[in-house]
Amino acid sequence: MKIKHYIVLGFLILISTGCLSVERYNAHLERDLTVEQQLKDIEFVHRKLKKNHPKLDWYVSQEMIDFRFDSLKATIKQTLKPNEFFLKLQPVVSEIRHGHTDVMPLFPRYPKHELKRIKDSSGPLSQLTTFWQNDSLYLVQTKSKDSLVKLGAVILSIDSIAPAYYLNKFHHTFYGDGFNTSYFQNRLNRTFFTYYYNLEHPIKDSVLFELSYQGKKYPYWAKRTFKKGEENKKIADKKDTIRVQMPKKVAKVNPLKSYEFSFIKSNKTYARVLSFPTNDSTFAVLRVSTFSYGDYTKDYQKIFELIKTHKVKNLVLDLRNNGGGRLADAFQLFSYFVPDQEEFLAKQSIVKPSAFQHAIVSLFSKWSRPIVYPISLLSHLITRKDDTGYYIKPQLSRIRNNQPDHPYTGNLYVIINGGSFSASSLISSNLKGFNRAYFVGEETGGDANGSVAGLMPKYELPHSKLKLHIGTVFLEPKYYQTEVKGHGIFPNKEIKTTLEDRIKNIDPQLRWIITDVKQNNKALRQIIPHTTP
Repeated sequence: MKIKHYIVLGFLILISTGCLSVERYNAHLERDLTVEQQLKDIEFVHRKLKKNHPKLDWYVSQEMIDFRFDSLKATIKQTLKPNEFFLKLQPVVSEIRHGHTDVMPLFPRYPKHELKRIKDSSGPLSQLTTFWQNDSLYLVQTKSKDSLVKLGAVILSIDSIAPAYYLNKFHHTFYGDGFNTSYFQNRLNRTFFTYYYNLEHPIKDSVLFELSYQGKKYPYWAKRTFKKGEENKKIADKKDTIRVQMPKKVAKVNPLKSYEFSFIKSNKTYARVLSFPTNDSTFAVLRVSTFSYGDYTKDYQKIFELIKTHKVKNLVLDLRNNGGGRLADAFQLFSYFVPDQEEFLAKQSIVKPSAFQHAIVSLFSKWSRPIVYPISLLSHLITRKDDTGYYIKPQLSRIRNNQPDHPYTGNLYVIINGGSFSASSLISSNLKGFNRAYFVGEETGGDANGSVAGLMPKYELPHSKLKLHIGTVFLEPKYYQTEVKGHGIFPNKEIKTTLEDRIKNIDPQLRWIITDVKQNNKALRQIIPHTTP
């Protein structure tokens, strides 16, 4: 047999193996779990939580946690499919009230050819943005040009299923830290609907909506859209670039342009955007949507050079829907507002070094663990113990440069909401500890006193194959603590986004800040007396 025949044969084997893997996985979704298997998985979760979570009883007593797991076991009387079992297990885990610790459902998988077919398409649901109010789901934004799509229309059903079905079925399965409700409301209006719709339904090219607008009911088909003319576009681009040197145009300097940094391919946005929304170049907005992408050191250097060049006196740090990410990223940003601080976090507590070591190993695939295990033994060298328990050496959370070249000393407003979680809550707490910023918006979804995150191992339950995420390090802000337990940073000025705001694409929080700046920072000066005139 010739070499090329071996290559073709190997390729066919890989394809068939991949298809069988998808089939086996999807077949498991329909498998009935016995009562005994469910009980073993419940015990597995209970045991892993007690072994690895450093603040398991921070919001709820250990006795109550044990009681709820025992009560759950008592309800297991019949066989359940994996995702049916998820609906019984996750609400119990949610009662622990740690937002980084949860059980994930199993989504169906699809063959590569199907994923390739829809790769550059826009699905029916992704074209619509919705907003929940008074138990009704409203259409507030759309990418469709269909005249039937009316902003403000009520969505009565999707493929004959009322939206309330998903809300009633899944509302106990997601949560922020502690007792706040802002995270739930935020998630409800961002990812909840499409997330759980895709859990229960296969990939579709069209979805039937029943809408109601101004008392009139009517059907609307939302259809998947595909890019057109991609091949022709590539050919045209090649022709335009064949050794044809065009005279360079001298770009006019526009001081009010927006500057974008670190493109995120998955959602086609940028991690950091500096903009000037008014005609006054001394008023700027720095939107940081995540602390997980890009070269933050270089980005912040460029951003704060621009802020200095424009002589910005009033800066808005927009942390809305920033779910967190790298602590060093948040610390580096913090250093531009409060320089010369060696620490960003207080003590980083863990259960014990062996649990921390196991968390490190669990982050890697089973095949690579024999290689990773010897390296993980270093976990015993980077931990310490005192009268309160084990913790990680503080040097590990420090940044290289806490004295940036262009620190910002002007007025600072921070916009927060329920989607401000994890690292974005930590930076908010530390800024509040220095009374460095005036907060506008809604309570953060992350706890003001810290959260349990750090290394996030993913454990596979033995029988259901559901995935359990556990935060293993308690991250406590260095410069702020509050006696209000289980809540986030509260804004100095609470402003909630309304249905009308979403329909009209109004930013009420930013609009209020612009008004306060025009009034010589009247509200800000009441909280932060020493401000930039």
